[in-house]
Amino acid sequence: MRSALIAVPFSKTSLIASCLLTALTTGPAAAQTATEPLASPPDVPISDLVRRLDQLERRNQALEGEVKSLREADGEAWLTEQRASEIRALVTDVLADAETRASLQSSAMTAGWDNGFFLASPDDRFRLEVGGLLQFRYILGTVRETPISANLPALWADGMKQRGGFDMPNSQIWLKGHAFGPGLTYKIKGRFSSTDQVAIVSNLTRVTEDGSGTLALEDAWMRFELDNNWYVRAGQFRLPFAREELIDSEHQLAVDRSVPSFSLGLGYTQGIELAYVSDYVRAAVAFSDGGSDQVGGQLKLVGSNPTNRPWTWQPNDYALTGRVEWKPYGDWSDFNSFTSPPGSDFGLLFGLGVHLQSSRPDYGRNVVSSFTNRGDNEWLMMTADATANFGGASLFGSFTYSYIDTETGSYLGPFAFTSSNVTNIGSSNKWGLVLQGAMYVDPKWEIFSRYELGQLTFGSPSAVAIFNIESPPVQEALLARENHLHLITVGANWYLDGHDVKITGDFGYALDSVGPSWYAPQAGWRVSQVRDEWVARLQLQLAF
Repeated sequence: MRSALIAVPFSKTSLIASCLLTALTTGPAAAQTATEPLASPPDVPISDLVRRLDQLERRNQALEGEVKSLREADGEAWLTEQRASEIRALVTDVLADAETRASLQSSAMTAGWDNGFFLASPDDRFRLEVGGLLQFRYILGTVRETPISANLPALWADGMKQRGGFDMPNSQIWLKGHAFGPGLTYKIKGRFSSTDQVAIVSNLTRVTEDGSGTLALEDAWMRFELDNNWYVRAGQFRLPFAREELIDSEHQLAVDRSVPSFSLGLGYTQGIELAYVSDYVRAAVAFSDGGSDQVGGQLKLVGSNPTNRPWTWQPNDYALTGRVEWKPYGDWSDFNSFTSPPGSDFGLLFGLGVHLQSSRPDYGRNVVSSFTNRGDNEWLMMTADATANFGGASLFGSFTYSYIDTETGSYLGPFAFTSSNVTNIGSSNKWGLVLQGAMYVDPKWEIFSRYELGQLTFGSPSAVAIFNIESPPVQEALLARENHLHLITVGANWYLDGHDVKITGDFGYALDSVGPSWYAPQAGWRVSQVRDEWVARLQLQLAF
């Protein structure tokens, strides 16, 4: 047997030895005690052992092939992962370089679009947002009977019964953001006005000057955060009074604001404002140069126009304005517009506003006569409003009242050249009511309607001096009719991309004649002698 084993190859010899050892240790003899004799193992032919060793060797070779294949597969996977890591590193480097180039600096200042174009420092201490507004309109208006004084050179006089044309009354550009941290915010906004909107008057006794496409400064303010609830704002801004006027032009429901908002709004002024904001209440009080007097239209009952005026041209002794709002439901951001998109939460808002002003028009600059103190004009305004959002529908209502005691008033216009036109008009009362509602009929379509009612009364309209108009009946015909406003408007909004891109169309009808004090050319309403005036408007809006 030994000679036979020696003849077997070395690898087979090792396997034979293993088999013999296993046979000696695993057979029945392994269970016997040391005192018992071992049984003789059966005789196994050498040829069988060699055959079995050949089978084991073939199996061993097959296992070695499988192990080699697995090792090669692992190596390819490792190479693939290595290439992926290199590609990721390359992409990261490219993005970092692109961010640096977009910032225009090597300090990686951020820039891009976040609901508006912006530039910001890496630590967010400084941020600048750039935006603007374009409103392109077509307005068609018809007056059944032109006003009685269409032959006078009044700003509102118009003898044409029908007019139509394109208009762009709200072309705006603005900058806003924060500096030295989010606690100091700012805004600068300018608007390109059309000819009919610009009336630059040195004082009440000089000729009105017109300008076309003038970039007029509107917002120009800084706001300081005192803590989480208190803020101070200084500069030029809209006074905290009427909600309809505080909502930006791009977020209005109809093509433009209501006629009472144009007539009884305070506009822009310069001053300082203290504001408080909490989860349910916000309030603001402002000390300023006063409001823009549009209550009597061309008839200046107060005589103030403070927008971007130098301090040497201010006729106001003082002006205080305050507004408080209570919001039991919803978020403050839900009330930045008059619409309530489908799926939004229920919201409810109530507001109150008060304005008190005393003005003394400055006739010291009159080139015709020397300075004369003709008395003060006292102005009191109050407003109340309510808004409800229903997640697909909205309601809004407001009532505004104005009382003015005019000791120094005049009928301003191209025919008012001398201070002899200034007179004591006495007391006047004017109020305006606005009710409007909207409802979505589709995720992108909204229908709405608006009702407007107003009245203006004078103590003595015949006391108003109008140059070259000496007959009291004519004066009373011009002024006693000032109590008329009765409008209804229906329309629809097509929101292509929210308020950023939308098309608005509406139709308004006058249930009574429109008096001169309600003249609102931007909104399309002219002075009419009788009822049945109507205005159709179509507007395309882009806000960015």
